Amino acid sequence: MGSGETDILKQEYKVDGKMTYLFIMREYTLFFSLRMTIFTI
Repeated sequence: MGSGETDILKQEYKVDGKMTYLFIMREYTLFFSLRMTIFTI
């Protein structure tokens, strides 16, 4: 396993983590806005 391979793995992990974070934030935002809609009605 060369240093180049570990760099690629690190990059993929970074992107994966960012995508997971964005996905969670989107889900949370949808859930929150849904709750606010229910409460205002």
